Amino acid sequence: MVATIQKLGMSEEEINNLERLEGPWEKNVKRSHVEMYYTPPPSEGDIAAFEASFGVLPVDYRNFMLKFNGGIPKPNTLRTQDNERVVNYFVPLKCPRGFTENLYDCFDTYRDRIPRGMLPIASSGGGDLILIQTQSADNNCGKIYYWSHELESESDASNYYDNIELISDSFSELLTKFE
Repeated sequence: MVATIQKLGMSEEEINNLERLEGPWEKNVKRSHVEMYYTPPPSEGDIAAFEASFGVLPVDYRNFMLKFNGGIPKPNTLRTQDNERVVNYFVPLKCPRGFTENLYDCFDTYRDRIPRGMLPIASSGGGDLILIQTQSADNNCGKIYYWSHELESESDASNYYDNIELISDSFSELLTKFE
């Protein structure tokens, strides 16, 4: 099944409906969700600026970001060779302060914890990530991996691959693997 992508954030109407059921939200949380909901996808210029720092993005992932700016896959369960995984959300390139990490922040947080040439593109819950390979000497660019924080290297992770599992050969293929 191909996952559909739900926009990150919530409209004021959606939040008001939830508040009637669950009680009031904190003002800053409400504001950041509404701001994210109305944040436009990144422009070609935004993507080009990101690529200038982090390398060229695979075309299918680049097009996804231009259209959606991250998002929540529905359904969000992914069966891999070894396990069933949940993908909470794809990390946006653009987001208001206080909403979540954007791709820049996410990379800064994990740069020394993930293999070189990989970019964290989704939260898989519990501290785990979905990575896309953006640089490779062996032509693996665009491949998608599941990264387990529980098995991460205690030292330099730039060449450590024992805690990653290949889950698809491309971002487009990844979107077809949700159940």
